Amino acid sequence: MKNVFKIVTRFVIGTVVIALILVIFNAAFLTILIFQTPQSYKSRSKIVTISKDLKLQNGKYVLGRKGEKAMNSQYKWGMLLDDRGKVIWSKNMPKDISKQYSISEVSSFSKWYLKDYPVDTWNHPSGLLVIGNERNSYWKYSVQFTSKFIGDIPKHMVEILILNILFAFLLAVFLGVLLYRSLSPVAKGIENIVQKKPVQLPCSGILGNLSSAINKTSREVQLQRIALKKRDDARTNWIAGVSHDIRTPLSMVMGYASQIQESAELPMEVRDKAEIIQRQSIKIKQFVSDLNLVSKLEYDMQPLNLVKIFPEELIREIAADFLNNDLEDKYNIDLIISSECGNHMILGDYTLLKRAISNLIQNSINHNPGGCNILIKVYMEKLKFIIEVKDNGTGIEKERLSNFYKGFQYDNGHGMGLLIVNQIIKVHKGNLNITSEIERGVSCNIELPAINS
Repeated sequence: MKNVFKIVTRFVIGTVVIALILVIFNAAFLTILIFQTPQSYKSRSKIVTISKDLKLQNGKYVLGRKGEKAMNSQYKWGMLLDDRGKVIWSKNMPKDISKQYSISEVSSFSKWYLKDYPVDTWNHPSGLLVIGNERNSYWKYSVQFTSKFIGDIPKHMVEILILNILFAFLLAVFLGVLLYRSLSPVAKGIENIVQKKPVQLPCSGILGNLSSAINKTSREVQLQRIALKKRDDARTNWIAGVSHDIRTPLSMVMGYASQIQESAELPMEVRDKAEIIQRQSIKIKQFVSDLNLVSKLEYDMQPLNLVKIFPEELIREIAADFLNNDLEDKYNIDLIISSECGNHMILGDYTLLKRAISNLIQNSINHNPGGCNILIKVYMEKLKFIIEVKDNGTGIEKERLSNFYKGFQYDNGHGMGLLIVNQIIKVHKGNLNITSEIERGVSCNIELPAINS
């Protein structure tokens, strides 16, 4: 819903900005129009040119070249009246225009129209020059304003601008509320889809098509969720069933192998083979247990006994267990624990975390039969514990290492152990990063959130 509010806020701001841009554009356009019109309608300069170029020659008034040019560019006809109102010169004068005018008639058309012909007038040395155009070619109106009104124009423009901004803001808020009402159910529907909840939105209104698509997506997600749950349940039940079915015959095999191994009456060769059977049976039992644990961790079925743990104590106990269990001399375990680790703890399942770190150490031992040095470092980084288990052994090939990052798939050798480690770290809201170079060893970094001690 916060995202919807952001969208509406941006919409309101955008609408106000667009409105302001339109107001500024219209004001600029009107200003340009007002100031450009006198340049295109140069009546004053044209009529002055005509008046100056209209001269009496040999008892006749003749319009010179400049006057002709000015008249042809702006006007259609013209005439010159003497002081008695009589036409003493004309050019292209319409037939319905009289050739004699009284003072009152001259006064009526001197600023406006003469029989619907728009006209301009100018004083000529011999009388009054009247220049006209065709009917309906120009509009002429007289506008009068008081000096106070002209002086208040800047204030009125500011007031109009403020009113425009206020109106644009109110309009944007109104449209924003409508948009919010339309988007809110859609946003809620999308949130429900993310949370894997069923969605059924009304398909009316301007967002009807989008709502319909969200409903369809929700139905498909629910169908897929049901199918995945059935598959996962079947997989979990199958693993649990197989684990249970294997345990009973495996226990019998291990029991008989132990009896044969301990029987002094049997030849040593037979007892050695029974020992091999016993070891391999233990591996099978451990493998089945690991498989069952991975399944439970993956589907959040493994109960966690969360306690506060000092990583330093956990690491020292793990290292002591390996050293006390007859670790061969070709393997060396070193610890480096930062002093700042004593001020923080981990909230986790002690048994599972111990198993995860032990698996990493055991991997280094299992896959380096020629021996190696194993370094365990514990330090803090941005309120996170970093537990690094590093060896200088043979390393892991890039191809196999890439498989671990593709969902930590099972791979003969490292796979199951690393898969368990990854699942344990994930349920503790941590991360596992693995790097390796051939003949330079493997480095496994565990990141776990820290809490104050």
